[in-house]
Amino acid sequence: MKIFIISCVFPPEALTTASTSADVAEEMVRRGHEVIVFAPFPNRPSGCLMDGYARKWRQIEYKNGYKLVHTWHTLSERSNFFSRTSENISFGLTSTWQILKEKSPDIVYMNTWPLFSQNLNSWFLKRAGVPMVSSVQDIYPEILTGNDLLKSNWIYSLIRRANIRHLHRCSVITTISTGMMRLLIKDRALPPERVKYIPNWMDTSIFLSNQPQNGPFRQKLGVGSEVFLAIFAGGLTMAAGVNLYVKVAEKLFHRTDIRILLVGDGSVREKLEKDIASLQLKNLQVIYPLRSGQVPQVQAAADVLLLSLSGEMSQSAAPSKLIAYMLSGRPVIASISAKNAVGQILIEADAGFVLPPDDPQAVADLLIRLAEDRSSLQRLGENARRYAKDNFSKHVLLPRLADLLESIGSSKPSF
Repeated sequence: MKIFIISCVFPPEALTTASTSADVAEEMVRRGHEVIVFAPFPNRPSGCLMDGYARKWRQIEYKNGYKLVHTWHTLSERSNFFSRTSENISFGLTSTWQILKEKSPDIVYMNTWPLFSQNLNSWFLKRAGVPMVSSVQDIYPEILTGNDLLKSNWIYSLIRRANIRHLHRCSVITTISTGMMRLLIKDRALPPERVKYIPNWMDTSIFLSNQPQNGPFRQKLGVGSEVFLAIFAGGLTMAAGVNLYVKVAEKLFHRTDIRILLVGDGSVREKLEKDIASLQLKNLQVIYPLRSGQVPQVQAAADVLLLSLSGEMSQSAAPSKLIAYMLSGRPVIASISAKNAVGQILIEADAGFVLPPDDPQAVADLLIRLAEDRSSLQRLGENARRYAKDNFSKHVLLPRLADLLESIGSSKPSF
């Protein structure tokens, strides 16, 4: 069977969805299938090309048994609405063009940017009669509400119609949360049998249960065990809502025993550094870059791990960093709607705390309380690791998705 994978992020980019697509490619090769991956040039999260790559129309690599085609696109160094839209459209156009150059596949697994890229790809593939499985990481336009990106109802309606058209072209939709699944069935009128819940996963083996808290990362920073350390690890972007932690640090200015670290890179890093410097915040620090191999060690150094979404994001949003956080065996403080999938998971797992979004006082008060009484942290962290291993491990979820692709690709449903 010949399988195409269209992925908007891909290793060496250190994102959960990047490793998900790579895992699918390797698993399908292991099962004896021919696999071709179409992906942008690696540039996340900074928006600058990684070493070893140049501005080309395309670049082909052969790795782990599959063909990887990097296809030209614009870059989004500032990560604003217009630069991200340009990147989205350009990758959709060039990846579709590159697909035309290859012999038609039996099935396509699509894990790419919503709206423009998805619709450009699925419009062509639908007309070519190719079955598609599309992974839904976020639901548009719902994910944008409260983020000041929608200025009028007609734009909201236009985006929603584009999303519906794409979804109905696909043979099966996979979602990363049950909330997404319910929304798509109810609001997008998708038949329940065409919507599957297969969340993102991680390789649990890289998160060792005995990773020391007072390990090399704390030692390098000169932070002893007496300091209560709250860490945000991941992309420093607008959607991540990390400016919240500048406001939290202001409220904790007098507490020398509590420190906040923002570990990672992204479009708002430079602004964060300027804000920290201008406010003379000694209790907040940005550390970058964050490489994939450093994640377990960095997260293990935390007393608590921080997660946030900017504004009242959709109930269905489920940031993938939650999986890595939970596997680290540390409690999570999520500044996010309690109705959000992340909040529901944390509550169900008894693995952390769910606070209102964009409420720095609530975060500051909780950090003070936990710094003064750390007795619950070990129990919450153990709960987090146990839940993640049972529900988000690679060995449980990857075979489910691979089986789904094989069943659809071999049956070749008519359209």
